[in-house]
Amino acid sequence: MDLSDFLQEILFVVVLYKKKPEQSPSYNTLMELARHTQTTLSIFVYDNSPAPSTSHASHIIYRHDPSNAGTGKAYNEASALAADLGKKWMHLLDQDTATTISYYHKLFDAVACNPQGVVFVPRLYDPDGFVSPFRWRWGSGERIDVTQATLPLQAYRFVNSGLLVLHSTFREVDGYHPEIPLDFSDIAFGEKLKTQVEHFIVVDDSLRHDLSETSALPWRASLERFHFFCLGAFVMGREYGPFYVYFGRTFLRAVYLTLLYRRAGFIKTFFVHATQAPGT
Repeated sequence: MDLSDFLQEILFVVVLYKKKPEQSPSYNTLMELARHTQTTLSIFVYDNSPAPSTSHASHIIYRHDPSNAGTGKAYNEASALAADLGKKWMHLLDQDTATTISYYHKLFDAVACNPQGVVFVPRLYDPDGFVSPFRWRWGSGERIDVTQATLPLQAYRFVNSGLLVLHSTFREVDGYHPEIPLDFSDIAFGEKLKTQVEHFIVVDDSLRHDLSETSALPWRASLERFHFFCLGAFVMGREYGPFYVYFGRTFLRAVYLTLLYRRAGFIKTFFVHATQAPGT
């Protein structure tokens, strides 16, 4: 098998929000990759933007969902498409992850060297260092210097973007949690995965990725994001616990954002979600 054969086994999934496909670094790299390898890639663009895009390439499978139901729904719908297309792998990409042609060569090498592997992730970094993979404990992620080629799911997690997962395993764990649209969706997916998989493999390459939670946002956009944070946090507390850890972390985040933006909407949003959560 060569790189072109490998790429044809993959459904590439790009989730957009308020960006046209050609404004997405990950989408543009896929276009370049197709030209570089002279391969027709299977690319599924799931657009959560309020208005649809008409600028995507004609061979792209495009779906517009103005309800902005988050990444989890997009990935689960991609799984159904992967089944229809008979794809072996799913490759999940955020719109802002700066993938490269060389990364896909290294991903191919990693899969070839680990034929039993089912989960492969890149190292992702932002201006402050590595953001993925990361140590996960007590409801919080901790940045690490990623040096190992494999990491145990018992103690480590990864950001969704850049993930290559065996489609059969994705289906075995029933995909992404339908009640967690965005924040914590990767954590919950890791909880599901660890029932079937002990380790994930770290590809020997680093990609630039800016986490939206670490980027400066206007207060209304930050409030919308905090709504998703609350949704994910309280489901995590309910199903994976301990509940008080997620409750406390979310309250502290509400206080921090309230002080940062000097807006009461964050505290109000917290209490709306908290009063609807079981156990409160």
